[in-house]
Amino acid sequence: MSNEEYDRRKIFLICSMALFTIAVSIALGTAVSLDLKDMFLDPIDIKTSATMLGEIMGILFLGFAITLFIASPFMDTIGMGRALAMAAILVIAGNIVLVFAESIASGSDIYWVLWAGMLLKGMAWGFVESAINPATASLYPDDKTHRLNVLHAWWPAGLIVGGLSGVAIYELGLNWQVALCVVFIPAIAFGLLNIGVKFPKTESSELDVSFGDMIGEIFKRPSFLYGLALCS
Repeated sequence: MSNEEYDRRKIFLICSMALFTIAVSIALGTAVSLDLKDMFLDPIDIKTSATMLGEIMGILFLGFAITLFIASPFMDTIGMGRALAMAAILVIAGNIVLVFAESIASGSDIYWVLWAGMLLKGMAWGFVESAINPATASLYPDDKTHRLNVLHAWWPAGLIVGGLSGVAIYELGLNWQVALCVVFIPAIAFGLLNIGVKFPKTESSELDVSFGDMIGEIFKRPSFLYGLALCS
């Protein structure tokens, strides 16, 4: 199927909204983090509550990294549409877990509820990034750089909207649970738009390039090995 047979504008809109939604979710999660600490973690142990909060916020990035690493090589098997549908479900589920943490557990067990909620949000982020980049590259093979730049401009846009939404909600005297519920709006929107949409295969699949071949090319490049050594 050629690119002309895909609804490129709709797919690109879905990808942009998905990235925007994740950015809004992260911004709002950061905005309410001190509320989570004061309400749930300080009563557990005020001496280590800041450390616990750091662990909870950090699991977001671990969930992202693991999901991205696992999902990316199998994107043609999973399907970009399914990956984005999973992302919509996970980001909603993660925020629901955080909103209802007090009803799910009590005492020190709340730490693990908050941890799980953030993990789900991180996994949603991983599914989004594993799908939107190859989708955009496949749909616009002759305009990849420009389209990827436009796509990722939705990341700072989401951070700004999420941050301002958090400020506005607090100014209105509403609680942190309301702030987290804001993300349901864009998540449901891109999830519904995604229904029935046909996504392309990845470029690597179209060119018959295996995952092993891609890994081999990475390690053949001195710049990658140099960067890896610096990070070690």
